[in-house]
Amino acid sequence: MAPASSTAPPAAASVGGAAAATTPSAVAASLPKVGGTLNIARADEGAATALEGHGVSLASQGTSALVYDTLVQYDSSMQPQPQLAESWDLASDYTQIKLNLRKGIQYHTGRELTADDIKWNVLRVRDPKANATQLIGMSGWFTTIDTPDKYTVVLKADQPRSSMFDLFSYLNIADRQTVEGPDSQSKAVGTGAFTLDEWVPGDHWHFLKNKAFWQSGRPYLDEVVIKIVSDPQSRSAQLEAGAVSVDNSPTPVNTVRLINDPKYNAVLIPGIVYLMCLNTTKPPTDNQLVRQALNYAIDRKRWVDTILLGQGSAQALPWPQSSPAYEANKQSAYAFDPEKASSLLKQAGVSSADLDFTYSSQYSELGNLGQIYQADLSKLGIKLNLIPLDFAAWASQSTSLKYNGMTVGVTQFNNVQPSTLPLTSVFWNLTSNIAGFKSDQYAQLTQRILTEPDASKRKQATSAFNDFILDQSVTVSFALGNRGLLASTNVHDAGQGLNAALQLTNAWVA
Repeated sequence: MAPASSTAPPAAASVGGAAAATTPSAVAASLPKVGGTLNIARADEGAATALEGHGVSLASQGTSALVYDTLVQYDSSMQPQPQLAESWDLASDYTQIKLNLRKGIQYHTGRELTADDIKWNVLRVRDPKANATQLIGMSGWFTTIDTPDKYTVVLKADQPRSSMFDLFSYLNIADRQTVEGPDSQSKAVGTGAFTLDEWVPGDHWHFLKNKAFWQSGRPYLDEVVIKIVSDPQSRSAQLEAGAVSVDNSPTPVNTVRLINDPKYNAVLIPGIVYLMCLNTTKPPTDNQLVRQALNYAIDRKRWVDTILLGQGSAQALPWPQSSPAYEANKQSAYAFDPEKASSLLKQAGVSSADLDFTYSSQYSELGNLGQIYQADLSKLGIKLNLIPLDFAAWASQSTSLKYNGMTVGVTQFNNVQPSTLPLTSVFWNLTSNIAGFKSDQYAQLTQRILTEPDASKRKQATSAFNDFILDQSVTVSFALGNRGLLASTNVHDAGQGLNAALQLTNAWVA
């Protein structure tokens, strides 16, 4: 049984030159100040699904997630810590878990949270109308969900599910009455530290302190304002001018420029994977040898050194070192090797090709990568067309498989259990990935790491999974980058969790 706890330690690390750098997990020297407004700038908000509490994206985790709580929260060691569930009893074979809920927790409407609410939330993500595609698979694991009393939920799985805490850490617990009511398109209601006061799409979010929050004395802040500022130079200028105190979408350039300035702190987590999918439904990228050649033609180290400015690591697999799937000896499996790439292209019978490098323009570093890649591929007889699109257009092109060659972007879900990535990310999804890739072997390998209760056997299965994705070169990782925030030094205890959610429960402004 997990012990009861009033708070969960945030998962983040501080990087910076200021001696007084503050991390979300440690502010021992100062007494938190109650009150005040925290102004934040971030690049996007995922407007199309912004108020969908069960949708999971980097955008929603940095905006509407402030309204919600989850059942558990991972700490920096990937150990689940109590949140709405104050403790639990987990079967040794991972087929059943009994969640013991905290008593007296209220939604923002004043209604008490009960076991029936948890059951409804777990089941609701299975509804296609919920737009919660990332969580459907994990919800489907549980064949029965019982609520023997008001504060107890018993979930029984069809097979061992060692990664069930990933679901519990990502699933926002939303208010059923709001979601099913007439205001579902204008309101978001949870049990979180902040209530949503106003949302002006494309402009700003305004949150107010939840005075009935279940963590005594929290939050400290009275208000949070999140401004949507897509241009990175504008975000940085507003931070330096004091118009905002936090940049929640810092670019590598701005991070490196300000990281050693004593006026700022950086709270960063290795968590964003820069990667591409190769369209397996069209030639020549339907050919495995061509995909491998394109993998060898990526100068990962040059990109990390010159574009990410060292704020990341060049690697061919998507896992951070904290992941049980991390294998150091395989990270350089596709070290830059133009001769090898040329040889593979010849074996595939490809002497020239015209490919597109379609990417989401909100990530300027991807365009810079494209320029490096374009120059290197030209030496191999491949013309690479750089096609920047806004996020909506990029997503449409990618999901419809209309792109020619490669679609490039970023993903998360790599900071949790390895089996969660092929269930949640569109780049890796078993049945609907944006490469158009289907494979019985891929499904079997994923199933092995999903259902193996023994940790050592699961590690072996994960290693075989790594070998497969490297060999197929369908979804190709360039590098692991940092995500997090840059903040003025008067901001304390603001951070991000392993699930990318902005954490401001303990935040305060001096």
